[in-house]
Amino acid sequence: MHDISLIDPALKNYHNETMLSIQLRLDGFSFAIYSLKDQQLRAFRHYPFTNIVLQEDLLNAASHVLHQDDLLRLPQQKVKAIFAHNKSTLLPSSFVQPENLKQILEFNQPIDELDEIHTNELLEYSTHLVFTLPTYYGSLLTEKFNGTRFYNQATPLLTRLKEQRSDNGQAAITIQLNRDFFDLMVVDQGSLRLYNTYLYKDVNDLLYFILYVCKQLDIDSKLARFALCGHSSRDSRLQLELLRFLPRLEILNAEARCASHKMDKLDKSRFYSLLNLIHCA
Repeated sequence: MHDISLIDPALKNYHNETMLSIQLRLDGFSFAIYSLKDQQLRAFRHYPFTNIVLQEDLLNAASHVLHQDDLLRLPQQKVKAIFAHNKSTLLPSSFVQPENLKQILEFNQPIDELDEIHTNELLEYSTHLVFTLPTYYGSLLTEKFNGTRFYNQATPLLTRLKEQRSDNGQAAITIQLNRDFFDLMVVDQGSLRLYNTYLYKDVNDLLYFILYVCKQLDIDSKLARFALCGHSSRDSRLQLELLRFLPRLEILNAEARCASHKMDKLDKSRFYSLLNLIHCA
């Protein structure tokens, strides 16, 4: 059963003039439906998952939602999907050769036999985000929605990178939380200095990696601007612990245009990447 379901009554007026964005993470299956003419959010649902241990459990839970949800039976003009995980790396576009991508990814993490290799091009930075996707999940979506395009959870963050401007001579650092890992990117003077993912279990792990990055890049954590989004970003205890070391911490919200007032209560930080997927090419 979904624990969030927000639907604009006018959705029925946009037959086959909508875009569906899907996100699968360990904490659940979420999707958003936008009307393409005005790019307004017309529907949003989130199905929480518990007792997910194996990737097989996650994919089976996603399959159940895809086959049971009534809104997912509606025709869509475009479908974009995220599978959130940490098997990714940034590559200069000049190095991107399809036959070498698996070998490059394997420098950083193990690749499963049934993983597909995908790329998202970031034109203004002349880079590609290279990532893996479970073949079963890819097949599940493309069979249901022909022409589905796949994205990494960091792609919307990097696409909106131009908004994360440094100030007072200090860097801007963005942290996107997932249940067991987080994305971290550092922008200095409008340029990307670092993007990486880190596994974590608690706030101590989170702080360790953040402060380690600051030390390595010679960034003053007391002066730098930090933006937090994603899973548990609204957790007040987590925020208080982070603020002890990162006093300029702010919550980063997606700039989703909501079609009805009842959608304004949607947590635009928790679902930042999903809601910003509409801006990705």
